[in-house]
Amino acid sequence: MNKVFLCWTLNSGTSFYRMMNYVKYMEPEFSFAFSKWSPKFQEIADWEYRMDDPLVQKDIGFLLDECDMVIAQKFHWYGGLATIEACRTKYPNKPFMTELDDHIFAVNSDSPAYESYFPGSEGEKIVKEQIVNSTGLIVSTDYLRKVYEELNPNVWVVPNGIDFDIWDNLKKPIKKSKKIRIGWAGGGSHVRDLEFIEKAVDVIRKKYMNVEFVLLGGVPPSYKDKRKIKGLYKWYPINEYPQAVSNLGFDIAIAPLRDNAFNRGKSNLRWLEYSALGIPTIASRVEPFKCIKHGETGLLATEVDEWVDCLERLICDEQTRKWIGKAAYDEVKTNFNVEKIAKDYCKKLSLILQGKGNISPEAALMIATRNN
Repeated sequence: MNKVFLCWTLNSGTSFYRMMNYVKYMEPEFSFAFSKWSPKFQEIADWEYRMDDPLVQKDIGFLLDECDMVIAQKFHWYGGLATIEACRTKYPNKPFMTELDDHIFAVNSDSPAYESYFPGSEGEKIVKEQIVNSTGLIVSTDYLRKVYEELNPNVWVVPNGIDFDIWDNLKKPIKKSKKIRIGWAGGGSHVRDLEFIEKAVDVIRKKYMNVEFVLLGGVPPSYKDKRKIKGLYKWYPINEYPQAVSNLGFDIAIAPLRDNAFNRGKSNLRWLEYSALGIPTIASRVEPFKCIKHGETGLLATEVDEWVDCLERLICDEQTRKWIGKAAYDEVKTNFNVEKIAKDYCKKLSLILQGKGNISPEAALMIATRNN
């Protein structure tokens, strides 16, 4: 049995969805070893900054020795890059894969992460070096494959998925209010995305007395004093997050995204989570949500009037809410079930261990053109 070292470097939510979420469905075909991980971690791992500590060196060295392959998330400091060098020097044939879930070279200037990854920053240089020196990359979307294959043509796509062992066993909230609850859940980096649909939100909250908006996570300052908008700021560990979202009792979910390079690199995770709860979603008509069949597994909108129309359609028609929510649930359970994705992931890891590459025709042409 081959053993994989999952080297997490990010917060617990990202590490869960991109690593831990697959593990139980990939065993016993693979076994796994981990750098220290907990669902309660909010910050990035600190081991990269402590690589001069003999105990850290010993722990990381042991994991590199023990495993047949390394999958590491993006590094933040040179201590992380040292693990690639150590692996390549001691085990030149051992695959060292980098896992990426964002377009790190296009971070929005209004994002908290911009100060670490602005063009020419130390963070950008470190990630670029990691990408170039890795055996290959594992990314969450085909869009990211196209972004990164110019730096490393060996890119494998493993999409995000839902573990229905978790989401099917959540407690369902008892609806105590007749108000239709429109909800959003996400992080502070998406504040500007919520501002993008503010005019539509204002139209709806002023027109419909039986509607309320509930926002979990990042809430735009301009939303805070408005009637019928409730902002919730509590942070939940990833193992508590699914139940926390379920408890909010959304009747309609929204997933606005501005159309820019960074957001095009995002995944469809918001839609996956809402759909796993049977909640109909209205999403922006952008790259991550091209998987949504408009009018069937969700609704798509771009301009303010489209957002208003879609919101009104679901507010005024309970049956439509129910059947779109059910269709979305069925679609996700069939095609984005992490158990199914994990089987494909196993096949890809086996090919990587056999030394097989995954170079797209576009990347092969790009390399040939560059070499000529």
